[in-house]
Amino acid sequence: MNSTHKRGAGPRLNDEQRLQILEIVEQPSPPSLRNIGRNFGVSEWAIRSLIKKKDEIRMRVQLKDHNTRKTTFRGSKGKYPELEERLYAWIDAFLLMILLFSEFLEHSFHLVQCILS
Repeated sequence: MNSTHKRGAGPRLNDEQRLQILEIVEQPSPPSLRNIGRNFGVSEWAIRSLIKKKDEIRMRVQLKDHNTRKTTFRGSKGKYPELEERLYAWIDAFLLMILLFSEFLEHSFHLVQCILS
């Protein structure tokens, strides 16, 4: 009886493992891709594919904390990447505005206390 494997049926790497592999590959004299694949339980082809997507992986992973990286096994591209980038920029600007406003309120409160004392 032939056992056929479907594409993607093997073990999956999480983002933390993907980063580890990229670090190993970028060492001055890295082990072979086949050995790296064996150590992580994936094929040499999976390692080659990961290396091709290294920039995409690093960009996706940079915003995640360590625990999230360990539980992320698939990276999905957003359906509307431009919208997501603009939304992220808007949220970032909004949070900065809140921070600046809270600092303004704190300074104003201290100024009022000084005037009243």
